[in-house]
Amino acid sequence: MPQPNPPAKHNDYWCVGVKLPSTDSYIVKYEPLADPKVAHHMLLYGCKKPHLTTGSWPCQGGDQICSDQTRFLFAWAKGAEGISMPEGVGFFVGPSSDHYAVMQIHYGQPSVNNADVPALSLYLTTTKQPRVAGIFLIIGADVIPPNKRVYTISSGCTFGGPNTIHPFAYRTHAHSLCKQIDGYVVKNSNWNLIGSRSPQDPQAFYPVKDSSLQVSAGDWLAARCIYNSVGQSTSISMGSTSEDEMCNFYIMYDMPNNDQGLTNSICGRAAPDSLSFPPVVPVTPVPDADSMEGGHHHGNHDSSSGDAINSTFVPSLDPVSAKGLPPKPPLDKVLLHSSTSEVAMATSLPTASLPVSPVPPLTPWTGSTGLGALPSAGTKVTSLVWAGQYSAAGGWPYSDPQKTSEAKFGQISAVAMGANGTVYILHRGTRVWDISSFSSKYTYNHVSDGPISVPTVVGISPAGEVLSSWGEGLFYLPHGLTIDYEGNYWITDVAMHQVFKFNPSNLLKPALTKGTAFMPGSGQDYFCQPAAVAVERSGMFYVADGYCNSRVVRFTKDGVWDIAWSDPVGEVPIPIRVAHSLVVLEEEKKLFLADRENGRILSYDTVTGEGRVFSDAPVFRGAMFAISFSANETWPMVAINGHTDHNSGFTINKKGAVISTWGPDKGFSQPHAIAVAPMCEVYVAEIGPNLLWKFLPVLTNTTVPDLLDPSPVVVSSYSLVLFIAIFGLSAVVISIMVAIICCFSNQRKVIGVGQNAKKTIQTLLKPNHVGFTKLQTYDSASEDELHAVSVV
Repeated sequence: MPQPNPPAKHNDYWCVGVKLPSTDSYIVKYEPLADPKVAHHMLLYGCKKPHLTTGSWPCQGGDQICSDQTRFLFAWAKGAEGISMPEGVGFFVGPSSDHYAVMQIHYGQPSVNNADVPALSLYLTTTKQPRVAGIFLIIGADVIPPNKRVYTISSGCTFGGPNTIHPFAYRTHAHSLCKQIDGYVVKNSNWNLIGSRSPQDPQAFYPVKDSSLQVSAGDWLAARCIYNSVGQSTSISMGSTSEDEMCNFYIMYDMPNNDQGLTNSICGRAAPDSLSFPPVVPVTPVPDADSMEGGHHHGNHDSSSGDAINSTFVPSLDPVSAKGLPPKPPLDKVLLHSSTSEVAMATSLPTASLPVSPVPPLTPWTGSTGLGALPSAGTKVTSLVWAGQYSAAGGWPYSDPQKTSEAKFGQISAVAMGANGTVYILHRGTRVWDISSFSSKYTYNHVSDGPISVPTVVGISPAGEVLSSWGEGLFYLPHGLTIDYEGNYWITDVAMHQVFKFNPSNLLKPALTKGTAFMPGSGQDYFCQPAAVAVERSGMFYVADGYCNSRVVRFTKDGVWDIAWSDPVGEVPIPIRVAHSLVVLEEEKKLFLADRENGRILSYDTVTGEGRVFSDAPVFRGAMFAISFSANETWPMVAINGHTDHNSGFTINKKGAVISTWGPDKGFSQPHAIAVAPMCEVYVAEIGPNLLWKFLPVLTNTTVPDLLDPSPVVVSSYSLVLFIAIFGLSAVVISIMVAIICCFSNQRKVIGVGQNAKKTIQTLLKPNHVGFTKLQTYDSASEDELHAVSVV
């Protein structure tokens, strides 16, 4: 790099171009020589005509590198080593391809008078190589909120071919907040790891995990970047300076030298929900970013926070090595610098690893019922207390994959409660939302397949018996299901970009349709992959719109657009990332939203429209897929997360505190929707394994604790005996009463003795109005949440 004039400053970008040989050639080796304190990174591009043909020039903008189309040839950062191509492989350049090589330097801390300038040597041969090399780049983009121990950005795209490529090396690049970047190729729903690395390592090209891996047209390429923003006071944007962040995964590949190029070599689209990334496997600890980069950092980030782990530096894997370069003719060397300096690298440095936060212990939900006198704190009594816990119902058939397969359930995207405890599921039959479902502009690719030919809505009794089914020939990719107080069915379809209302007296034709069929958009007549609906008793309804628009829209009972809420929410405002699940509490004038990819629950005042963060508990960790209340719209709230190594259910009190976690012993695989029955049973739908779980509330013996809010139900053993004596309940009925106790606790009442007790129980058993439960969708850019992010 000729010395910049004027001298380069911190965060400056400068370029220099070199004319390549006049005969077609192949680059078979890159040899960088640069001080990582001086240069934050170097990128090499090929182009027919550079922005300038002589000297060096400022080039922060992409249009200031080449005057025509650019092609990635190489990338370097953090003192990385060079790379030699495998035998018979080279980057094709010359008159038939790129006439110039342009090197872009992002300066870190330039030396005095720019005495040390970065350098890059290229080794070329004119011998035709049987395979040509290239670079495919996956870019993630988002705003990173502050004070998140784990925040994930995922992205990807469908590989267009036409050539099949063979990845042989990969590289990660981000700035100081990023702890790990993983890259995958997804073939027939199978995730194949290309490579996983901390971008705080020397940013070389490292060998792929599986040298036999190939990428063919139709495969999905995906990347996941994991950040720790603890200590940040403001949001961090994606950008070009070291105060911003990045999310780049480079794939270096070879393919046949047959004059066929690729339809795309760069992508940055959010991953579909149908893609659920595998659990994170933390990589080996890496050198501290400030030591490697000469002090680049973001804002007031403190690398000595509790998330940094001091340990001995473990050397990285060796970069891809030469495998016998062609001996004849001798290699030509092109040098892209005018002066160089030796670089001394530290061999033992403090390290930082991906934080894996232990789930904090949760205490039972205990305290005053708010009515009557209780024994003082610490008094030993024989009592039953519901601490917000649930256990899986034994004998329930649909938590067994074999049973759901026999029932021919497809992807179960939603679950909702109807009258008399009937639970309804929404499934897709043989139709799936996968990486081929949508174009880059969110239009559905398989309209010609027609609607799903089997019933998509199935009613199931509390005992597990199928009672009814309907919905064949109506939907393409149904996602959300809600049943309102009048028994109307509300269904969203992400392929059609529409919301439908069906009256139970006519399930063949919708009574109301909102959105324009198969046309995504953001205007008042459009949705873009709407996920869920919530309905008030008045008929006014809310739509979570959804994957592309990330907003909540309110309509009058007649379906007239009223208002949309999409502004960033929080003390540090963060935009919604997939509006996935809704539930409304009319008496409190509150609407709650599962902000899926931000892993939080928002609340909106339905009168003023003011939004705030209701809960973003650290225990949520991954994505927040679904939320629900009981049919009576009473606390507590229940919720499910996803995209973690142990997905769980949560019981949440009125203050937004998690009072209990629960779920299957091994955790959920791909939980997507949740609903609460009138008797307090909880149903959870999993969209990948296509399961429907049933959970029952658990009452336990305990010591009466200090009074807390909200309150548990505490029932003395004497009261239980009286109930049995009065009603002659069998053991089976006793278990039902346990559920009643749980549900009744939400109404802040205590079961008493005598006639009052009898009336209370009659009230509990009396049929109530039909409640509604909101459906949630799940997974990344597509249902999995491409975060980019499991196939939904």
